[in-house]
Amino acid sequence: MRSLYLTLTVLAVLLVGAPATPQPPPVDASSAVFTVFSRGTPVGSFQTSVADTADGWTITSFGRLGSPMGIILRRATIRYDQQWHPLALTIDATTRGEPTSVETTFANGTAHEQITTKGTPVSTTETVAADAVLLPNPFFGAYEALAARVANAPAGTVLSIYAAPHVQYQARIGPSSSETLQTADGIVTGRQTSVTFLPTGQPPVDASLLIDRSGRLLRLIIPSQGLQVVRDDIAAVSTRRVTISRPNDQSVHVPDNGFDLAGTLSFPATATGATAAARLPAIVLVGPASQIDRDGVSGGVPVMGELAGELADAGFLVLRYDNRGTGQSGGRPDAATLDDYADDARAAVAFVHDRRDVDDDRIALLGNGDGGFIAMIAASKEKKIKALVLVDASSTTGAVLTLARQRQALAASPLSTADKDKRIALQKQVQQAVLTGKGWEGVPAAVRQQSDTPLFKSFLEFNPAEVMRDIRQPILIVQAGQGQETAPADGQQLETLAKARKNGAATLLPIAGVGPRLVAKDGTQVAPNVGPQIATWLLKAFSR
Repeated sequence: MRSLYLTLTVLAVLLVGAPATPQPPPVDASSAVFTVFSRGTPVGSFQTSVADTADGWTITSFGRLGSPMGIILRRATIRYDQQWHPLALTIDATTRGEPTSVETTFANGTAHEQITTKGTPVSTTETVAADAVLLPNPFFGAYEALAARVANAPAGTVLSIYAAPHVQYQARIGPSSSETLQTADGIVTGRQTSVTFLPTGQPPVDASLLIDRSGRLLRLIIPSQGLQVVRDDIAAVSTRRVTISRPNDQSVHVPDNGFDLAGTLSFPATATGATAAARLPAIVLVGPASQIDRDGVSGGVPVMGELAGELADAGFLVLRYDNRGTGQSGGRPDAATLDDYADDARAAVAFVHDRRDVDDDRIALLGNGDGGFIAMIAASKEKKIKALVLVDASSTTGAVLTLARQRQALAASPLSTADKDKRIALQKQVQQAVLTGKGWEGVPAAVRQQSDTPLFKSFLEFNPAEVMRDIRQPILIVQAGQGQETAPADGQQLETLAKARKNGAATLLPIAGVGPRLVAKDGTQVAPNVGPQIATWLLKAFSR
């Protein structure tokens, strides 16, 4: 029997340089375009349509897969009856310049097949399960039938698969979970279901299907083979996974310097946006200067999303946003510095300041983790910010912080003491070279490429003690009690710096028993007592 690897992914072996899609045959309004990725590289695309008529279901597909397979799929069609029993399969394709056609009919549990390759027809007849799902290679559009069968089937259901020609095996349906995606056109809600293919005499192959509410395929992933087949609207870089949302959340676009930041506004349960009866206090959430989206997922927990919910429940309008060049936000992060990210935060503050439902005398900025550096810079420059919250922010320079984190990571490493010392020496050399532009000799090219950036230089140069002198707002310093990336002493030092200012209103809020990014000890959510305490402090600070 042929390998299931080839049956499932004829193209998952180093396919590159897919040529343009051929001229499509007519398709109906239910058509969709999919991109095929092999280990993250796009290697082909196809269009598929699903038609539901009184006679049954018809799936039609065409497309191309790149070299070395060199497959041009001019047309592939599968017909099922209304109960998803297979009726017929036809394939018209060219593989490496050789025409291939398949004509198969199904009746009474028997498949009658004629395959023509290089002009030579071969006919076969074999027994096939009457309810088999047809997954011919390389007809990825055929997975639309698998999606339809899986969509409403309970976990544990076993399906018969016929990978024409000749290959038969089973697939067992596993557990499902919901997944929500936000695309440029709106929200797409799907059901992600695990499926295990069970070829005879071969190891099981795990896969997952993401299926929309109508039973149409959104995404196929086979991790062990590095294969993804993704519908184009959710394959776009602007698409993001919605990990958390509230019933009255609103998607917004924040005007920035030449581009927009995409974000989410969360409201108190009784508020309805601009029509709210009373003007609300507002808070903007800022994460680290990295490719992080508005939900700020850390260890599987959407920290920023959950924090936004807690603050909204406490009566605040809350804005969180995708960082520049991430998710649905525009802009380029490659040449950005901490100052640029701070300007993004100021743009977000200006956005909420101009809303009719916001009290512009009660706007706060919250910096989470390394986002504290960004929030400090923004607060030092922006008078619209009336209060500043720093969550697990460092009190040291970026250079000291980076080296401390390197030492912390190496402490848990099995490397020898000598090797650890070499790593620390290299880290010091790199940081000095970034700051001075000199001393790159002996540094691996890949390390320099990763490190020699405007953002890393600005991070290393940042000094909270210097910026703190220019911050006039009252400051709340939230410090986790254990397991954090910053030390408890950081909170105390930030409090000392803040109170040394001319207008030194500052409060240190230790949160005991909380891990990194304020995630609860069980690792499943943000500690539920954090948001209310922040809200209480802010309301008092605004009233001073």
